[in-house]
Amino acid sequence: MTYLTNVQPEHWTRIKALSRRFAEQWPNGEYDNLRPIANLIEQLQQRLAAFIANPRNWKPETTSDEACQFAINKVAQAVYSRLHKLIPDRLFIDHLNDWGTAYAHRGYGSTRERARDIQGIYNKAAAIPGETPDPKSMQFLDRIRDLFKEAAEDAGAVVIS
Repeated sequence: MTYLTNVQPEHWTRIKALSRRFAEQWPNGEYDNLRPIANLIEQLQQRLAAFIANPRNWKPETTSDEACQFAINKVAQAVYSRLHKLIPDRLFIDHLNDWGTAYAHRGYGSTRERARDIQGIYNKAAAIPGETPDPKSMQFLDRIRDLFKEAAEDAGAVVIS
């Protein structure tokens, strides 16, 4: 695990408690202020907001500012509601066995093993693309792109590929 200057480390017991909630399928997958599902949704919404707010063009081109903002808000709402379904599935439901494995570690060195397992879950569920794209990050980006396209079309927008 790497050290990040802008991230405060959590005590190992809090991480264990969080992994227990996921492993035992507690309803919201949160522990105190540890909210991985909500945090990932929030990060994705922030990253997608600028993209949604700046479409390539408008039809008709003389669309009023109010109509543009209404359309942007409609697409954003459709995208965000889909993220609230996708992310719990990808980070929680699809990895129940992995969360169980992470929680099950006991004894000396279990903190590091649990951290490694949780990092692995994130790498599978929401891989961040690097300079060289890899299959996991590309698959996640493809899913986000498909989600956006579905949401935009449901909101009445035309997606130009």
